[in-house]
Amino acid sequence: MDMRKEERRTPPKRLGHCRRGAWVLLSLIGALALLGGSAMAEVRPLADTKVRMEPDSPTFVRVIGVTVRAQYVFDMTGYEFTIRFDPQRLQVVDEDPLTSSIDIGAGKIFTGKQTYAFTQVNNETGVLTYSVTALRDSVSGSGSLARIRFRALTEGASELTFDVSKCELTRRRTDQDPNPKLEADWFGATVTAVSGYELALPLTMARAGS
Repeated sequence: MDMRKEERRTPPKRLGHCRRGAWVLLSLIGALALLGGSAMAEVRPLADTKVRMEPDSPTFVRVIGVTVRAQYVFDMTGYEFTIRFDPQRLQVVDEDPLTSSIDIGAGKIFTGKQTYAFTQVNNETGVLTYSVTALRDSVSGSGSLARIRFRALTEGASELTFDVSKCELTRRRTDQDPNPKLEADWFGATVTAVSGYELALPLTMARAGS
């Protein structure tokens, strides 16, 4: 009588489906690796980007404060804008009398980051140009770009307008898009001096950066 135990052999597992699944997974990982930064560069904010002039509440003084504020920027590395005003009614107040040029107040959107700023004000022609470039970092979200004070020379309404042909917001450069720009709506304002005090109201909208 043969007392040897019957050996049970387990049939080999089929690995075809596993191998095909692993190949597909590796292919997807490789594709994502090739896309890399370009895939990230296509991310956009959910809301439209806006830049507004926000005058202070009415005051009983002749100096009107205006904050230039950006909303919903994405990966922004710099900005530039030009504002036109009536030099017969308004003059830009110098924030740093110790320098030979006329300076305005810096915004807070790049607080804590290294930046380079350029300011050019001509109170004779009524043109103000201001630009800021971040040397390393970028920002996303909302914040102030600049703080400007105007001295009212006469009573009456005066418009502050963006020259949209000279306004732009820039975002981080990539190999696929070496000179990207953020589209934005630019809102000006009207300031009105009446009987010794100033009123400030929102005004117009323009489109730039397209």
